[in-house]
Amino acid sequence: MKIATTTYNQKSDTYTVKLATLTVTKTVKLVPSGLTGEKAPDYRIEDEHGAECGAAWNKTAANGNAFVQLKLDDPFQPRAIFANLINGEVLWSRPKSKK
Repeated sequence: MKIATTTYNQKSDTYTVKLATLTVTKTVKLVPSGLTGEKAPDYRIEDEHGAECGAAWNKTAANGNAFVQLKLDDPFQPRAIFANLINGEVLWSRPKSKK
C-alpha cells in the first residue's frame, strides 16, 4: 500500500517524504545520519521541527534493486511503522499476525 510520495535532493542527499494515511498527514525529511558502523542507519528521519521520528537504511533487494528501509516511530503510537522507499514511493504492508 502506498502511504507517501517523495522527492530526492541529490546535492544534499536528502529525501522529503509526504505521508498521507487515514490518520496521518505529515511531511518528514530523511537526512544523512553521519553515523558509521554495520548496523548504523544511513538517514535520520526528522519532522518539520527537527525532532527525530525514525531512521532509515539503504538496502539492496535480491534482484539488485536499491531501496531505503524506513522505521518511523512516535511515542504516541503503539509501535513503530516499517516501510520501504522504492522508486519515489513509500510502500507499507500490514505485518502478518503471530498466532
